[in-house]
Order: sequence, then C-alpha cells, then structure tokens
Amino acid sequence: MFVAGARTAGGPHYWGVRSACWPGRTRCGWPGAIEQAVEAELKSFIPGTRGIRIDALAEALAGFGLALLFGYAFTWAGVCLTMVLRSVEVAQQLGFIIFLPLTFISNAFVPTQGMPAWLRAVADRNPFSAVAAACRQLFGNPNLSALVQAWPMQHRELAVLLWSAVLLVVFAPLAVHLYRRKSLT
Repeated sequence: MFVAGARTAGGPHYWGVRSACWPGRTRCGWPGAIEQAVEAELKSFIPGTRGIRIDALAEALAGFGLALLFGYAFTWAGVCLTMVLRSVEVAQQLGFIIFLPLTFISNAFVPTQGMPAWLRAVADRNPFSAVAAACRQLFGNPNLSALVQAWPMQHRELAVLLWSAVLLVVFAPLAVHLYRRKSLT
C-alpha cells in the first residue's frame, strides 16, 4: 500500500523503495553461499584430506572473501540479463550459454599452459581464472598460474578486486535503471 501510494504521489521516496529491490535481492543469497563455503571447508578436515593450516586462516578467509565478492558482483550481470529478457527460463538458458563457457575457458579446471596460444591468451585474462588462481594461492594449494606471465595471473588478488569493481560499477546501476524502466511500463 505504501509503494502504491508513493507511486501515485510521485514522491522522492518511491525511487528509493524501487531501487532497493535488487540490492536486497542480490544480498539475500549471501547466507547460503557462506554456509556452503564453510561446509565445504569443514569437509576438507575429514581424515585423509589436507584442510587448511591454522597459521594460514587469515589467507583462507581472504580467499573466501574474494570468491564471495566476485560472486556477488557477477550476480549483477545475471540481474541485468533477467531484466532484458522476457522470462526466467529464457534468462537461465541464455545465462548458461554466456556464462558457462567463461568457466570452462579458464584455469579453474585445467592449467592454461597446455592450451593453444589463442585460447591461453583469453583464459589467462578471464576473470574466473583470476578468482581460481587467487583462491588456490590463498588456500595454500599448488598454483601453476603463478608461472603465467599475464598481468591477472601475476596480480591475482588485485585482478579479482578490479574485476569485481568493474562488474559492480557497470551492472548494478544498469540493473536498477532497467528495473525502473521496466516497472514504469
């Protein structure tokens, strides 16, 4: 009722209410993501697995933080995609077509040194490669990406922060703009 009254009144508070929808929605997934990250890390303490060293706890927390930050920033690209398309099903299918290849053309699954030169150049600059390399490094795992001379692989953590900032600066305001424009029609 408040929002309906604000819309007819055209008050300035109306835009704040509508603009808060997507930031709130994108943040509501954080508790589940944090829970899954903690659960995965606790499972690594099962006998026979390595787990994290106590002296490297701060680095591991930084790795979790970088992964969560990038995931949050990347969520805004999905929000924009959803606002442009007509249905959730189409957005999900197109999201797989666009975003899934980004994960496979990265160092998340295989080292980029074995890729053809043209694919390696793309993979070494892929934001998912930076996230995977930064998390490997911060979790204390072997990181073959440290041998790659591309700037994002030499400055992994900074690359993740920059990619996250770019994604947030571009897609968060765009998503809010698209939401406002779509809700007016």
